[in-house]
Amino acid sequence: MKRLFVQGSSFCDIDCDYCFVRGRNDKARLSLDYLHDVYRIINNSETDVEIVWHMGEPLVLGFNFFKKVLEYIPVSEHIRHRIVTNGLLLNDDWLSFLADNCISLTISSDGPIEVHDRYRTSRKEAGTFEVVHKNLCRSIKKGVCDSVLCTITKESLSKAAQIYEYFSSVGVEYLGFNVERQLDSPEIQVLSLEKFDSLELFWKDLYEAWEKDSYSLFIREFYRTLSALNSDECPLQPDELKSNYNYSLSKNGDLYKYIPQIAGSDSLVSSPFFVGNVKNLNSFEETSELPVYSEMLNSQRLCSEKCDFYRFCGGAFVLEKLVENGMLNSTSTAACERQVIQLAKVVSRKHG
Repeated sequence: MKRLFVQGSSFCDIDCDYCFVRGRNDKARLSLDYLHDVYRIINNSETDVEIVWHMGEPLVLGFNFFKKVLEYIPVSEHIRHRIVTNGLLLNDDWLSFLADNCISLTISSDGPIEVHDRYRTSRKEAGTFEVVHKNLCRSIKKGVCDSVLCTITKESLSKAAQIYEYFSSVGVEYLGFNVERQLDSPEIQVLSLEKFDSLELFWKDLYEAWEKDSYSLFIREFYRTLSALNSDECPLQPDELKSNYNYSLSKNGDLYKYIPQIAGSDSLVSSPFFVGNVKNLNSFEETSELPVYSEMLNSQRLCSEKCDFYRFCGGAFVLEKLVENGMLNSTSTAACERQVIQLAKVVSRKHG
């Protein structure tokens, strides 16, 4: 299985303060001509592929665009599509279209209104919770939405129990958490580092809410951490460090490797991961390992030698190392501290 993250457009109809995607006002879209090339690459690769539409709001592209997508790259036993959306444009027509065509749906929501509306606002600076909540509920009811992504912000820190209760009440089955951070140019260093120092209390409160609810929800971070805790070695190779696993396609047809959302980042950050334009490629297999990959593996080795928490992440956070530290051959990052180490401490104490 390979994953291809596709940027149909960088434009988004909301203006989240923490979004890393560049060009969110740019309405240029991926040319349908590139889809011919993508399908050729997939066919010649003889591998299963999940195409994830992301790095901008996919639904702004409209029905006709995605109807064409399915003509060029139809769903099959070897190809599946997933859309990651903010949920604003979802309606019964969209939900029927997604269900009829077996397209999976992930919705981004930060939880209850007082948290969600702090950062996920419209371009007129109005809250988006009411619409997203309604659409989240009916997409779950119709069996279309199978996962939710929640970003932890400063507003979330004291509200872990409320966030858990909200997602549990609407029927979410799979929940993943991302910590607010800016994946920007190393020269800019916009990393939200001053906004909050510790997530340990948040993880503790969230785990206790999960525990009280008899572990009903599948929470990605808890399952990963428990899996590592119960293993003598690092149980999983991070996706971004798997050879020829993650690919990222920008709206101009440029293909990148390793980092899922790298096509939506600043060019100073993304250039080491650039493979080429899909017009000039025939298969995934012909994209040999880039020079940056050896640096990534060396960084992983350094993590395994120096970090007591290596088994919980396997040396991940490649892009964060580059942005925060200015180089890949490094170890500690604020992202790792918040999303892995502090979480691992909480879960280890619970099961110590």
